[in-house]
Amino acid sequence: METDMNQEEYTIKHFSQGMPKADKDQENVAVLLRRVADTIEAMEKAKRNKMTIFDMTFHNEVSDDGRNWPSITVYYEYETEDEKAIRLTKW
Repeated sequence: METDMNQEEYTIKHFSQGMPKADKDQENVAVLLRRVADTIEAMEKAKRNKMTIFDMTFHNEVSDDGRNWPSITVYYEYETEDEKAIRLTKW
């Protein structure tokens, strides 16, 4: 297999989140989406920095008891100091 030597490589941060197994809301995608949004807001607040979300993927497994068990993976980076300065000067 040949590789393109001109390809740029980079790393990106990510986290995955699902509802706890056996939770009454284990299968509830709307609750999961709210939970992911709360996590993003909490992470931004903790870092005092905005996140740029590059992608979100949805995955579903079936738990041992036969129930759906969805999860979401969020791929992100925090805003750089230059990006933050530009955003703050726009307002």
